[in-house]
Amino acid sequence: MSGSHNRHHVLQLEQILSRRIAQLAILEAENARLKQKEQALQSCILGIEGSVAATRAVLQVEAQSDSLNGKTATSRSGDAGCTDAAGDDVFGPAAGTSGCDQTFSSSGAAAQAVLQALEAKEQQVQAVLAQMGCSSSYSELYSTQVLRKATADPARALVIVNKTRSERRDFLVTTTKKLALLLPKYDSEGPVTSLGSAKEQLHAAIDEISERLLVCGLLDPPAKKLCNMLINLETQELEPYPQGYWTAVAQNLQLTADQMASLKLCWVRVKANKAALTEQHSRLTERLQQLQLQQQQVQQEFEERQRTCRACSIAMACSRSAAPRRRFRSVGKHSRASISSSSSSSRRRNRAVQQVSSCNRPRL
Repeated sequence: MSGSHNRHHVLQLEQILSRRIAQLAILEAENARLKQKEQALQSCILGIEGSVAATRAVLQVEAQSDSLNGKTATSRSGDAGCTDAAGDDVFGPAAGTSGCDQTFSSSGAAAQAVLQALEAKEQQVQAVLAQMGCSSSYSELYSTQVLRKATADPARALVIVNKTRSERRDFLVTTTKKLALLLPKYDSEGPVTSLGSAKEQLHAAIDEISERLLVCGLLDPPAKKLCNMLINLETQELEPYPQGYWTAVAQNLQLTADQMASLKLCWVRVKANKAALTEQHSRLTERLQQLQLQQQQVQQEFEERQRTCRACSIAMACSRSAAPRRRFRSVGKHSRASISSSSSSSRRRNRAVQQVSSCNRPRL
């Protein structure tokens, strides 16, 4: 009786234990999901902190330059930037940092106001971190580390932002070729050069690319960001805008009547210039095709003349090699003719001598 009772009690305990183990597995899975969410939120917050720090550092440099140069110099630099933007590419360096985008460099007071707003936002982020109980023991993400490295020297960040599209493309092409050379040597234990090992050089190149991409992604104006997204990575050329893109933009602008009239006037001028440039481009294209055809014809004539000259040179070489034999044969013929002529003349002389002697001989 006692044995059966113990077995029944053991079975009950095992059932309870199995249920508790199943609940524990569920709780562990939920805890793992919560940890993942916490890490994702922490990384997002760290990224926001890095972007805020980067923007604040750049604005501080611009605010200091504006306070040193004064409002007059700021307005002049804005006018010069707009002038440069009219002559440069639409998404060139002037569009990114010139006076046309005066949100950051219109005046020192505006920059100070933006800095104060950013400081308030950063304080809110710190408060949210404290409420969540996220400690600062987490290591910074790679993007945050790169951003902090880039913002350590704000002048360097400004230099990166001022790069033109062609300069950025050339840098990516050069660095990609460098990565292709260093990647096969990543795990090699060869001798270390003055630039470091292949692993160190590869890490430095990746850091530089990441730094430029993150700084440009945070500090470029919207127009330049859109231009970067429209570049075809295979052809390195700008792709056309989606169908109906500018119609949606014009509708969302909600322009007034005066603004609409000004926009239409500008569009008429741009359309006329575009038509003239398109016609000029077509003429130049046709001229280029004609020149290419002429070049092909000249090349073909040159190749034909070259083949003819080669055949003539071969024939002349063959004739020169056969000339000594012909001369030797002609010399032999002349010698034989001279010998036969001399023998015939000697026979004639002998016959004449015999006739004379017969005439002078006395008769009996």
